[in-house]
Amino acid sequence: MTRHNADIHNIDDLLARVREAWIKSPDLRFGQLIVGVLMPEIFCPEIFYIKDRYLRGRLEQWMTKNSETNKTG
Repeated sequence: MTRHNADIHNIDDLLARVREAWIKSPDLRFGQLIVGVLMPEIFCPEIFYIKDRYLRGRLEQWMTKNSETNKTG
């Protein structure tokens, strides 16, 4: 995966804004926050109803898989 410097610089800012918004609405799950912010024309139940614990696990799996791919690729 190619990284672009502009994207890397935006990560901290974006995560800080997500954190700030989530702290203001701590009862929301991450998916609920994202769907609420984006307000897509077509409702996204797969994202809206995802449990934070499940998302965390999937992120860990993704990071493990991609770190192995980056080592070999």
